[in-house]
Amino acid sequence: MHKAKIAILFLMSALLVGCASSGQNEVSQRKVDAFLNETQEQLEHFITAEEGIVNREEQQVIVILSGDKSFRHGSSEVRTNGLAVLEKISNYLSENQKSTIFVVGHTDSTGSAEFNQQLSEDRALAVTEFFIAQGIDSKRVNSFGVGEWSPIASNEQASGRQENRRIEVRITPKFDLFK
Repeated sequence: MHKAKIAILFLMSALLVGCASSGQNEVSQRKVDAFLNETQEQLEHFITAEEGIVNREEQQVIVILSGDKSFRHGSSEVRTNGLAVLEKISNYLSENQKSTIFVVGHTDSTGSAEFNQQLSEDRALAVTEFFIAQGIDSKRVNSFGVGEWSPIASNEQASGRQENRRIEVRITPKFDLFK
């Protein structure tokens, strides 16, 4: 069931990006690319390697934050260090409103699948609520927890589990603003 939700989530994301970008002309696409490049560059400037990783994947900029640095073990309360980096991101997003933000929570496979699912949802929601409290329009921000179902490393080793505990902030242009 959880794998099906994840597949649907990513399929919907791909369809939204694909549909939005398929009707764009070349000039619009260049504007979108410039926006995404600028967003990536600015966030890389603000976010240190210890705080997170900034990547561009197709029509999104994705900030990956370590769950261990952002949250206490088994908790959805954001740590002070996590608040600092989220504040940097929210300041940038407040000044640059041509995007939507999708916050995705992930866990490792330690504990029950139900606990991990709820924890990932609670953590994604905590980040979303922080952004909204910082003045980002709630219509721009959505959250989703995927629990342990989308690992980026092996859960067999402590280092892999640490990588899997993460928050992704996915920034997608509002394509209609670039026409």
